[in-house]
Amino acid sequence: MSTPMHLSFQLKKSKADENGKAPIYARITINGNRTEFSIKRYTEPSRWISKAGVVKGNNEESKSLNSFLNTVRFKLNEQYRQLLESNKAITPEIVKNAYLGIKEKGKSIVEVFQYHNSQVKELIDKDFAFGTYERYCTALRHTQEFLQWKYNVSDLEIKSIFFYQSPDDKNIIPG
Repeated sequence: MSTPMHLSFQLKKSKADENGKAPIYARITINGNRTEFSIKRYTEPSRWISKAGVVKGNNEESKSLNSFLNTVRFKLNEQYRQLLESNKAITPEIVKNAYLGIKEKGKSIVEVFQYHNSQVKELIDKDFAFGTYERYCTALRHTQEFLQWKYNVSDLEIKSIFFYQSPDDKNIIPG
């Protein structure tokens, strides 16, 4: 079952600039959780209609700002729809990051390997022998050398292992 997204635009009067114009923030709420971010537009508080989340007036500036607000609304709803269709977890932060183009950084092979080795190192003489730690370090080095030799990269995100295409390869390499 999908949880609906509520989107509103808020004026932050407390952050008004020296000209008296306040920044407009987009607020995304999903399942009681919310996040907000500036849309990098400003307006005079006296022209802001809070309930509608728009600027009043028929001048070119008002029309342009309201058009921009509609575009932001459409793009955020489109990001939400795409997340729903891909059956991915949906939080306000994920929708915001998708809209802003912020990619979620996944764990990498080398990063996870190094973390594992640091955990093993802490357990030398308790649960692991020093020789075991050395073998894990050798395995990491061999993995790094293989990635460099085969794919000409220093590391890969774990998510990309299943379908990685090397820069000089024309075929997708299944994991």
